[in-house]
Amino acid sequence: MYRDVNDWSGDVVKVTPSSKSIGDISLFLLKQGITVDDFDNMERMQSLNWPQSAIEFARGEMGMPHRGFPQKMRDAILKGKIEPMVGRPGDTLGEENFAKVKSEMEAEFQREVTEEDVQAFLMYPAVFRGYMKHVNKAGPLTTYLPSPSFFYGMEVGETIEFEAPGTSLLEAEANFNAEAPPTKYTIELVRAPALEHDDIRAVEWSVNGVKHVVKMQDTPADRKKYAGPMAKAGDKTNMGSSLPGIVTVVAVTEGQSVKKDDLLCTVVSMKMEVMVRAPEDCEVAQVCVVKETEVVEGALLVKLKF
Repeated sequence: MYRDVNDWSGDVVKVTPSSKSIGDISLFLLKQGITVDDFDNMERMQSLNWPQSAIEFARGEMGMPHRGFPQKMRDAILKGKIEPMVGRPGDTLGEENFAKVKSEMEAEFQREVTEEDVQAFLMYPAVFRGYMKHVNKAGPLTTYLPSPSFFYGMEVGETIEFEAPGTSLLEAEANFNAEAPPTKYTIELVRAPALEHDDIRAVEWSVNGVKHVVKMQDTPADRKKYAGPMAKAGDKTNMGSSLPGIVTVVAVTEGQSVKKDDLLCTVVSMKMEVMVRAPEDCEVAQVCVVKETEVVEGALLVKLKF
């Protein structure tokens, strides 16, 4: 599919972010059950709620091939309703006040921010906000952990080493300062005994030779199952999520009248942003999710009334 989408897009130069957009489109079309034979079915292709990255790509916001994009691809994604960008994308950007952005970020995130943070935020504001949400939940030291430990946890008897600011883990967590001199930490998972009660387990760690016992709650696998309603296949009043992700925008309320193509919800997964829009003029019968809900593919987002 990546090869077919690349050909359909004009075999563009594939570097970040264009390579990611080709990947986003490929994954999106696979999720929708689209095959290369559907590429010539303009009605089918224009009926899709394209990811935002695909729209930005087709508009030329990531740059324009010197011979332009294939018209068939542009018509499918932009649907004749979104104007293509004219000229170099960077020429449309206004001047930015970095000091003002830094001040606003520190007010929003309630922490000191670095120049690197400012640059990251200006380029990817939604991604940076998601990153900060995770850091606030898990603690700033998560960014210093070795990747395998971060993603998969540790085995009993395993030892990891890393450097992080602060003279102790408690100090590093409580008074995080990225500019502080680094300290080397050696952490071993010593014991993970049987459950005590209510899925609580007393886990023993060694941090730089000092014993720590932390009571933690296990998360059974079945808790990861989606508890919300699922969209009924073939029911056009059920607007389902086309991919697993986080609901970042709920743009409507129950009883609200909406026009065709009005935004209902936005779902984001791995920086791929999909906007779910009204298929025609209708009324919102029920909103089935709230902002920040983690949904699975096919989760019911909104019920409509025609």
